[in-house]
Amino acid sequence: MCATWKLRAFEKISLQPGETKTVTFTLDKRAFAYWEPKCHDFFVESGEFAIEIGESSRDIRLSQPVQVEGTTELPFTVTVNTTIGQLLKHPKGKEIIGNMMRSSALSHVDQTDSMGEGSERMMQGMMMGIQLGALVSYGRMTRKQLKELIASLNA
Repeated sequence: MCATWKLRAFEKISLQPGETKTVTFTLDKRAFAYWEPKCHDFFVESGEFAIEIGESSRDIRLSQPVQVEGTTELPFTVTVNTTIGQLLKHPKGKEIIGNMMRSSALSHVDQTDSMGEGSERMMQGMMMGIQLGALVSYGRMTRKQLKELIASLNA
């Protein structure tokens, strides 16, 4: 998910120089949720969120990361447009794609030693955005193999 900022709670307070006040907010599940059409409900994505406090959105004075665990898993359907990165976040996809990478079916990463410092990390980053359909274009598998892979991932 891309970085977005949402106002979830606020209280306007006035302070005199040197004065302090305590302000308390409770952020419940709904504060981290967004509407997800796949489940026809509000959905909380697992991950790290930043709680930020500031004078305004352009004047953040305090930031604290919090780890949030979602309570529902979204249905995951693999298509030719699913990326390698998306698959690696899914247990079944991670296993299958991991095996393919180890068996050199996606071995671009193996050829980075001669490309210089940081090239392996760059190549891995590029791999995360490759759509499954592109593996046919790159000659890494046939259309039939791709169709079988997608069927096994959606089984």
